[in-house]
Amino acid sequence: MPTLRFAARSWSETASATAISLGLLAILLSVLSLIFREERLLAAVAATLGTGAIAIEISFVMIGALILIAILYVVGNIIGLF
Repeated sequence: MPTLRFAARSWSETASATAISLGLLAILLSVLSLIFREERLLAAVAATLGTGAIAIEISFVMIGALILIAILYVVGNIIGLF
């Protein structure tokens, strides 16, 4: 009898996808509030929060890539590739 395997996601991946999704939702709602002529300050705050959430997630990815490059460089240095 075949066993079922489920693809498990880590909390980090789920949190990252959730943060980006909520950031996009905040930007969408700020655009809609501008279209429906709501208060501009609230639209600006929503757009800023959404953009900030997306920027923080992108920066985490970039920091992770830089750490990976540094580790690969150190390992390459140790085994004499450079």
